[in-house]
Amino acid sequence: MRVLAMTVLVLLSLAVAPPAVAQPVDETAEPGELRKAMRDYFQQRLRSELGLTDEQMKEVLPKVERIERERTELRRERAETTRALRLGLRQGATDGELQALLDKLGSVQKREQELRESGQAEIDRLLTVRQRVEYRFFAEAFRRQIQNRIQQLRRDRPDRMRPGARGRQRNRP
Repeated sequence: MRVLAMTVLVLLSLAVAPPAVAQPVDETAEPGELRKAMRDYFQQRLRSELGLTDEQMKEVLPKVERIERERTELRRERAETTRALRLGLRQGATDGELQALLDKLGSVQKREQELRESGQAEIDRLLTVRQRVEYRFFAEAFRRQIQNRIQQLRRDRPDRMRPGARGRQRNRP
């Protein structure tokens, strides 16, 4: 998980930076250093693309970060529940067990939708109409670029990006 988190942070920096601005990122850097660099870069992009004031940044950024943490946790919970459903199907779980997992999946999906709506409303209250429009475009493009970079890395470096990978593979005799 640590390798995936570090790689995602590296990808964030590479995915969203224009070629002239993108700088090589040391993949061996500590996760805290990568998070700080990525947070700084995200702030810069958010401020410049939306034209945010210092006051708006102080209010918007913590909300965006909290919402993203919650989204990440819900995605993790949805993925775990989906895996459990697949495993249950393969291993012959009872209808009751499958229904419980299906109910849990529905609950997670509902919470994801509620978070999207409430999070957007929280952020919207802090922005002008023009900034709201810009934020929607910015957020979607940012997520899409990150997803594309992760998929590309998985294709190019499957040993580092497969689920459950713990780090660089050792040379085995």
